[in-house]
Amino acid sequence: MNCTLINIWPGQDGYDYPLQSYYTEQRQWLAESLQTVCRQYPDIQFALEYKIKEPRTHSFLARCADTLLIAKEIDLPNVGLTIDVGHSWVAYENVAEAVVMLKMYGDKLFHVHFNDNYGFWDDDMIVGSVHFVEYLELLFWLKETGYTGWYSMDQYPYREDAQAALRESIEFLKGIDKLLKPDAMNELREIIKKGDATRSTAWVRKKIFN
Repeated sequence: MNCTLINIWPGQDGYDYPLQSYYTEQRQWLAESLQTVCRQYPDIQFALEYKIKEPRTHSFLARCADTLLIAKEIDLPNVGLTIDVGHSWVAYENVAEAVVMLKMYGDKLFHVHFNDNYGFWDDDMIVGSVHFVEYLELLFWLKETGYTGWYSMDQYPYREDAQAALRESIEFLKGIDKLLKPDAMNELREIIKKGDATRSTAWVRKKIFN
């Protein structure tokens, strides 16, 4: 099929209750099994997708940092991570910071899933419908870190027109991308380096209302 990337979401690898998981053994099994598979196919990238819960109450691949630890333990160049933006927010992460972390510690961001939610559940809503500024920061850092992988949608528009929901997500991302031209990237970079929230907030406000 000429597939160059496989996304792995081990949703059943985790536990539900205290005293239910022999953590050392089960986490070792997970790392060893992933390593065995990924070593067999060195020409394919394997992207580990983390999610803090659901269907288990606790997932072994729960957050960016602990998933990165397993990827580093596997120690193969074709093993990295998928960031599902909604999963990251449910884990109370800053998605943009997760992107930077994966760049700094081995260039391990292989894939990105776009959606939105309120931070409590994986609602898979229209992109930008809840997190506007966070998406602006996310796309800034994807550009800043030189990410060249795929962007994909992971949405479930149960009640909305599916094509319209996906179209709005794409148009929102295109709008942010259009905003982040080189001059704007330079402006924003300097503002962020100052660490002044009033200046960054003013910059966003002026871009929206002016």
